[in-house]
Amino acid sequence: MSLKSSRIVAVCSVLLYVGLMSCQAPEIRPAQRSASPVSLPNGWTEDERQQWYHLSPGTQLLPYDWFLALAYDPFKKNFPRFGLLSDPVHPDRLPVGLAKTTGPQVSAPQLGITCAFCHTSEFTFQGKTFRIEGGPSLQYNARFVQALVEALSDLQDPSKFDTFASRLRAQERPSSSASDREKLAAQLRMFLAG
Repeated sequence: MSLKSSRIVAVCSVLLYVGLMSCQAPEIRPAQRSASPVSLPNGWTEDERQQWYHLSPGTQLLPYDWFLALAYDPFKKNFPRFGLLSDPVHPDRLPVGLAKTTGPQVSAPQLGITCAFCHTSEFTFQGKTFRIEGGPSLQYNARFVQALVEALSDLQDPSKFDTFASRLRAQERPSSSASDREKLAAQLRMFLAG
């Protein structure tokens, strides 16, 4: 690659990075919403809408069962603060845009994100909540990821880890051994180490 091409790539990379870092949604205040949002007409069936919300493109953030065990904590109560939208239809109550990633290249189910994570939004007008699928979202993706990492980091506290491990055992197999707990602790340390 020539020096000129290298400079162009470097400048473009810096501009992209700076541009993405400065993109932020306005402060989100949970609005008084109607009972359930009204989706603007787009010709989708409910099955197609659920695919948009939760069909994984293969992204992998962390083990799926870890997220479900974390979701009981105050972390889940902050979803509206991050701008994440609820989906009461999903069997695991995942917010819109989160998915269960599985497949031949995935050793254990993973939590992933979908296009809907960044491209589904709601607004409330005159007491009625409208949901827009396919438009820009009004969420704080970076705050969500930061809170997720903080929730996992908090598990270094032995009492919080014990609660987390108990929830995982309840999801998987109640007869988990002490060695399973030690393996989980090692996996968590490796995950947090990056």
